[in-house]
Amino acid sequence: MKSKTRPHYFSGWARLFEWLLSLLLVIGTLACAVYFAGSAYLLFADEIPGFMDREILLEVGSSSYTTTEASAPMLPPEPKLVEVEFPIPRDEPRLLLTHTSTALIGFLLGLAATFQLLKFVRSLRLDHPFIPQNAHRLRCFAWLILFGSIWQGVAVLLVALVASDVIPDINLNISLRGEGVPILTIFTFFIIAEVFAVGVKMKEEADLTV
Repeated sequence: MKSKTRPHYFSGWARLFEWLLSLLLVIGTLACAVYFAGSAYLLFADEIPGFMDREILLEVGSSSYTTTEASAPMLPPEPKLVEVEFPIPRDEPRLLLTHTSTALIGFLLGLAATFQLLKFVRSLRLDHPFIPQNAHRLRCFAWLILFGSIWQGVAVLLVALVASDVIPDINLNISLRGEGVPILTIFTFFIIAEVFAVGVKMKEEADLTV
């Protein structure tokens, strides 16, 4: 007669996190579908339709930005770079296409990372934490977070390059600077993955000695 498996102490929290990650996965999938449809439409469009009008945030040199009395108090004493929201010209769908497609790739990377984390959390509730699959999932999660952080900087660069061609009179700040996950946090994920890999080996050795 088989004994019932005792649930883990954190099985309740794991179920809550699993539900939240599942919800995030559904929302992310819908967002990817919307961005994919928008990118596919803009790929063949000659003009941006009214319902897709939007502004993009760009960093410009202060010498190319004309201030007014109302906006002057909001600026630093001697600004070198100023963040300005530019409306995307209706006759330049390539700029919105670049912005939308780079965002789509970022969403896909985040979606893949969420999926790996969901499988990891689900295993905490259904199985022993130290299994080979969990070490692999954590490594994949860490790599996806790293690629996502790098891609944020690349996306900013690509959008700025296209914007500088569309708006040649503006002195844009073109750089790889993004707002990704701090590198120390990413290294922490890699360390945790290796800790799990060591834990898997120790568990296998303990099972062999029993």
